[in-house]
Amino acid sequence: AAAFSTMSALLKTASTGMSFEMLVFLRNFFSLLFLVPFLARLRLEGLKTQVLHLHLLRAAFGVAGIYLFVYAISHLPLAEGVLLNHTSALFVPFIAYATAREVPHPLTLVGVVLAAAGLVLLTGGADTGFGRGEVLTLGCAVAFAAHLVFLGHVARRHDPVRLTTVQ
Repeated sequence: AAAFSTMSALLKTASTGMSFEMLVFLRNFFSLLFLVPFLARLRLEGLKTQVLHLHLLRAAFGVAGIYLFVYAISHLPLAEGVLLNHTSALFVPFIAYATAREVPHPLTLVGVVLAAAGLVLLTGGADTGFGRGEVLTLGCAVAFAAHLVFLGHVARRHDPVRLTTVQ
């Protein structure tokens, strides 16, 4: 949480003088630099998979989420952008049902409704409006939720350490 908050604050600060494409590139570049030692130990055999299509879907949703978040965070106050981004958990039960017919527990659905109501209260409700930044950040949350669901699908088939390193 601290690393994500720090990254979000840095992206917000840098968004005033840099294109969002460059911000996404730099974010991913520095992440790759951090992961190079781990990737070097895996070698190519650590990257083999039988479910490439699921990895591609996971990656596509992850990249879409990053792009949407970086663009949206430049149009919103930092706290509101991060708060809306963390609504991804609200979308996971519905995406899991749509992709794998995983039926959510009724209490999970109650929790989603309560969390959505709390979100309306935390963001100021109807008084503040719902603009482009908010819509893009919710799009980011949906993309990250799909990323998590597909990550769950591939996690059943892979070593968790290797998967964490390459995701």
